[in-house]
Amino acid sequence: MGAWGEKSYDCDCVMDNVSDLTDGVKTLTLAQSDKLLGKIKPTKYDITELVGTVIFMLERKYPVSKKYLNKTLKDANAALVDDGYLSSWGNPAKRQANLKKEITILQKALGVTPKPKTPKPKVLKHGEEHSITFDMDLGDLIDCGGIEGVNNIMDEAMSTKYGYSVSLTDISYEVSAHTKNSVTILASGLLDIQE
Repeated sequence: MGAWGEKSYDCDCVMDNVSDLTDGVKTLTLAQSDKLLGKIKPTKYDITELVGTVIFMLERKYPVSKKYLNKTLKDANAALVDDGYLSSWGNPAKRQANLKKEITILQKALGVTPKPKTPKPKVLKHGEEHSITFDMDLGDLIDCGGIEGVNNIMDEAMSTKYGYSVSLTDISYEVSAHTKNSVTILASGLLDIQE
């Protein structure tokens, strides 16, 4: 199979499948689409042909049945985490990035809204060492009432970041950056988690 890019349809086999579509066929019924896609028999090790053909068709507004959208989405998700498959490409990182874009196209065609990935919250342990960086306007730094005011601002920053009441004790502060109007402060200390 000759491939020249990292998109699923950047290869000879897909271009062979869609040659009629690139030669001026303007419309395609769902039955014709199913017939075309039904001829594709991807191997266990190469899902590119089906994924590429479906993505090519979707990008050009040809109809694709849910049967093939679901199969293609399943195959694309499997390829996304298959190191053997990805490493067979000239640039695995670009291939993976293109697969992610193609998965989004498939999800959109299926009417699926991808769930935003939320980072797993860090498990904080009372008494462990911890650091946080926060920004302060110089005016606020002067007006906050000294170190106690800085502590309050830092506690608020930590509670906002972690979603519950948490602060630091035995704190040391370091100005890690500053501009004409603000400072970035690194606070380090022991965690004090209020239940």
